[in-house]
Amino acid sequence: MSDDKIVKTIRGYQRKIKCIDGLDSLMGIAIMIAFAVFVFLFVYMVALSYKPIYFGMIMAFFVVLLMLFWVVGKQVDRLQKKMKQFIGEHVVKYIIAERITIQEYKPHGCFDRDFLSSSGALPDFSQSYGSDYIKGIYRGKEIIYCDIKLERKGNDGTFIVFKGSVVSLPLGRPLVGKRVRILEKGSKPIDFIENAYINAETKLYRALGIKKGEEQTVTLESVEFNNQFEVKATDEELAFYILTPQFMENIVSADRLAEGRTNICVGSDRVDIAIHNNYDAFEFGNTMKNKKQLEESRARMRADLNKILSVVDEILKKDKLF
Repeated sequence: MSDDKIVKTIRGYQRKIKCIDGLDSLMGIAIMIAFAVFVFLFVYMVALSYKPIYFGMIMAFFVVLLMLFWVVGKQVDRLQKKMKQFIGEHVVKYIIAERITIQEYKPHGCFDRDFLSSSGALPDFSQSYGSDYIKGIYRGKEIIYCDIKLERKGNDGTFIVFKGSVVSLPLGRPLVGKRVRILEKGSKPIDFIENAYINAETKLYRALGIKKGEEQTVTLESVEFNNQFEVKATDEELAFYILTPQFMENIVSADRLAEGRTNICVGSDRVDIAIHNNYDAFEFGNTMKNKKQLEESRARMRADLNKILSVVDEILKKDKLF
């Protein structure tokens, strides 16, 4: 498809969304006014024993407005998803193909819940959302990528615990029942109760002589690395084998390139890299007006991809893992 048609199609979607959003805002104001009138008539009717006909009409109008407000909101969501699908298929996919041999690409795709839950690079969560699921071959290695947002419910409501990029690379040799987690300090908050539970569980395992699956904090020789990252491993020897001085330098370099908090988990049959930077890659930020803006968007997406792959490049330097 030509750039002119791409720009025209995206502009069409954006105009429709803007128009419906405006209608949605007006309906929101109308709902607030109708509710105020509804309350006023209710008080008036109770105080003066007024006939309820107007009260019933306003109530019906209020309910109809609520239903229309919901329908219009769904329409906006539908148009945004269609625009995302179009941009993915006609713009993003071609940007990715410049660096990765694509096997699968889904603009609205996401890692499944089991995958996310089993990743030691990610925090606990209640709900997950994803976009731009990519599976392909990069530098002869399989790579799976997705933009992820994780939320967790707490006593004060739902809050975001992770937003950023997640990359998964298969290990050359599976680590059955073993894993090493490199967690940037401050990237996984643990409250007092959770910390007490972990300590109690560890003490119980040790008392019973159970070592399977138990994680220990590993202190490395590099003070700078220890200050920046916390290393947890089920096998201390494996941690020292993986985290050589050179690979620690690669991880620090990868974290600097990522411009976010970086967690890495080596275990089972894969290496997971989670970059918490509050950023959603491969998105259009501005209203599309012309081909110049389209090219600017492509340049930004190429920069997004280059940043992600530069982090992967640093991890792939550990040849014996892959």
